[in-house]
Amino acid sequence: MASHTHHAHPAHDAHMTGPVWLPVVLALLLGAAALVAGLTTWRAATHSAHAQKAFTLSTQATNNANSLQQDASQAVNSERELFIAYEDAVAQHDKVLSDEVRGLIDPSTLRAITWWLAQPSGARPASPFAAANPQWTTPRRIIDARSALNDSTDLLTSADNQIHRSHELELFDAILAIALLTGGLTATLQSRPAQMILLGVSVAVLGVATIGLVVLW
Repeated sequence: MASHTHHAHPAHDAHMTGPVWLPVVLALLLGAAALVAGLTTWRAATHSAHAQKAFTLSTQATNNANSLQQDASQAVNSERELFIAYEDAVAQHDKVLSDEVRGLIDPSTLRAITWWLAQPSGARPASPFAAANPQWTTPRRIIDARSALNDSTDLLTSADNQIHRSHELELFDAILAIALLTGGLTATLQSRPAQMILLGVSVAVLGVATIGLVVLW
């Protein structure tokens, strides 16, 4: 009887070639890339949320500044018109009219006029509505309006910076896909030099993305 010799055939299961340390390095690399990608996505979303909040506050501050500016302008025009009417009534010795106009004048404006009238004619300003009059409070309202406008500008600048950071982080997040892709391809290559090249690319991209995340945090 002819004997049949059975030969063992090598398994054809896919396996990784290359240095024995390569699987561990790839696992660490891909894990680190996934972690950095997650943090980058989270920080980009956070910056975007802060930008939206700053834009909203900037709009509110602009509206407040415009309202304050309008109120201040109306106050300046009103107090001057009423003062002119009051002076005309006094010059005409019309006590009834002067009292009526005086009753229409804002209390703070009336204090400014009273202070001005109490000063010697040669030493007082040409008008009650001068910076030298300590009782004239309208300039403070104008300053408040300008301050509110400056706050609006600062908030808008902050929003621009936040949205800029968010967009840059989103770019780094996209770049990290290269590290994940090259890291995954490394395991499929048979050539050790090619493996080292892709591994180097993955490490370099991960390093750049990590630095970008730290800088834009």
